[in-house]
Amino acid sequence: MNPKPGTLTAIQVILFVQAGLAALGLLLAFIGMGAMTESELRSVAGVGTGTMLFIMLIGVATTGFNVYVAATMGQGGYRTRTLVRVVVGIGGVSVLVNIVTGGSFLIALVLLVVIVVLNEGAAASQWYEETEHPQRHQGR
Repeated sequence: MNPKPGTLTAIQVILFVQAGLAALGLLLAFIGMGAMTESELRSVAGVGTGTMLFIMLIGVATTGFNVYVAATMGQGGYRTRTLVRVVVGIGGVSVLVNIVTGGSFLIALVLLVVIVVLNEGAAASQWYEETEHPQRHQGR
């Protein structure tokens, strides 16, 4: 079996960096939220404490999922490829939400396109196939 292609290592790095930045952002948001009154939070964010905590919970869940996918990419197989595709789908929904709400989305969109191109390339496809069916590829 061939070693994992560099394109998939690049995806892992992107996911880990994104998760680290998201975790830092969530931590800072939580600290900032704790320093505000309910009315200050509503004037700054347009939502109350409960809604903000729910949004942050979604952020924690998606960040944890990204870390899980990045950490398990070395296993290969179709499951891993599907999980990367799910990460892209979730990221796409996030980009659409940011477009609709007027938030910044360009960097996230570019990273999603990069992940799709790297994940669907020939080297990645071959490696996913080899790791899914190693018995077919032992003699090569």
